[in-house]
Amino acid sequence: MQEGGNEQELNSTRASIAILNSNLDQQFENAVEALEDATKLLKSIPIKGLRKFLRTHCDGETLGVADSKLENAIKEKLKIDHVHNTAVLELLRGVRTQLTELVSSLDAQDLAPMSLGLSHSLSRYKLKFSDDKVDTMIVQAIAQLSDYLKIRMNTVAPNLIALVGAHLIAHGGSLLNLSKQPGSTVQILGEEKALFKALKTKHSTQKYGLIYHASLVGQATLKRKGKISRSLAAKAILAICCDTLGDGQDNSMGLEYRAKLEGLRALEGKELGRSASSTKGKPKIEVYDKDQKKGVGLITPAKAYNPAADYLFGQTTESTALEEQETVTKKKKKVEARTQEQHI
Repeated sequence: MQEGGNEQELNSTRASIAILNSNLDQQFENAVEALEDATKLLKSIPIKGLRKFLRTHCDGETLGVADSKLENAIKEKLKIDHVHNTAVLELLRGVRTQLTELVSSLDAQDLAPMSLGLSHSLSRYKLKFSDDKVDTMIVQAIAQLSDYLKIRMNTVAPNLIALVGAHLIAHGGSLLNLSKQPGSTVQILGEEKALFKALKTKHSTQKYGLIYHASLVGQATLKRKGKISRSLAAKAILAICCDTLGDGQDNSMGLEYRAKLEGLRALEGKELGRSASSTKGKPKIEVYDKDQKKGVGLITPAKAYNPAADYLFGQTTESTALEEQETVTKKKKKVEARTQEQHI
């Protein structure tokens, strides 16, 4: 193929269109196969379907190739004469723009989403996008949030966190609101709709709400879940009142309540956990860890909370203080200038 001789080399536009339409049965089975073949073409590797098509229709002809690397691969494997110049690039550009008219069964509305999906897949391949790496980032972010929540709860409600999680505070609104509620309300907190529905239909009411997700309730058998949930709700209210209205900063009361609730497992014939001893001297916040093999509770020191990591609204820093001083001096200068103008 030579520059300026495109019409002579193609012989007939109708013949070229007939060749294109006669090979429409060689379609990709799915998007994965299309992505694999497109990836091979990006690496300048002739795919099987392309080699078969070129052997059938381009034997003894001159082939125009847009990719110089693919041109060398075709020359080595297929022994077909080829050419790579600006005329070929212009011709292929025209074919791409008029592809829906050249191929009778191809619609522009179908071509756009197919091209978009394949381009997204190729972009992920070029950027070496890995779902595993993103999952790792998500897992690390969740772990950091979980650690922050545990440390923050050990500071805000150390006695309550020894019994239940922070979801109870989120549903109740605040520690002060929860401290005003009775134990029966805390027991069914989160299942208010089911409770009112049961009262209207005169069915049995719910035995537990959000407190069902506590480890103490989850470890109990089905017959003992109601008893454990009632006891846990009563102890949780006492722990909430201690955290809200108490002066202490330790979680000795919460650990003691936890050990007593663990003692209820004696009803199932399991070993009791040791009771939490009260702290002496400087208050310490500790964690009650459960040994699943021996059934004995272990008390270990919890992580310390760093209050410097919190951001306080309205807190002034050095930079903000300097900015405020500058604005005050500017306002004073404007007021003095206005007063001088009035005197003049």
